[in-house]
Amino acid sequence: MTLLAPWGKGWLAGTDAGEWGGALYIAESGRRHMIGRGPVLGGFTWNGSLHVIFGLRHLGDSTGEIPRIDLATRRVTQRIMLPAYPDDIRVSAKASLIVRTKQGDIEIDRAGKVGQASPEQERRN
Repeated sequence: MTLLAPWGKGWLAGTDAGEWGGALYIAESGRRHMIGRGPVLGGFTWNGSLHVIFGLRHLGDSTGEIPRIDLATRRVTQRIMLPAYPDDIRVSAKASLIVRTKQGDIEIDRAGKVGQASPEQERRN
């Protein structure tokens, strides 16, 4: 397990099997409901929502994604596609997220808007 947290009357569980995949589940009452498919690297709550970090670095491939998940409806409400595997995530001075990848850094503001991280933000973090 790469993510295991109590959630409601069950558990939020994420797995990472590298190139063989992984998944994000809610497990309740002996059943599990898959929310997302892919290697789960971790998760965090930010700005009132759950965000899960998916990523795969294998041979020449490097992918990453951070979906925002509404666990009440068990649906992804936003998908933030990353330019490559996420190497690091930090919170900037203005409370946005800076996600570092080998293909460049992106900034995600509190409203969920995604843009290129400014050189000033990159230096501070």
